[in-house]
Amino acid sequence: MDALHLSVFETVLSDSWSQETETTVDATLASRYLERFADHAVSIAKKMMYLATGEWNPPKH
Repeated sequence: MDALHLSVFETVLSDSWSQETETTVDATLASRYLERFADHAVSIAKKMMYLATGEWNPPKH
């Protein structure tokens, strides 16, 4: 997800991007929110694994 999020920024900052400002903002915000949603999903999955197994693997940043 992080790589996809970065690719959106690379796309909208490229010389070939010719969309309106509103479209650019929408694309970057949608990308940001999807990336955050994925971060939360990973956090929830790790907590569920802890509940199921009793083993805690702290997040690696």
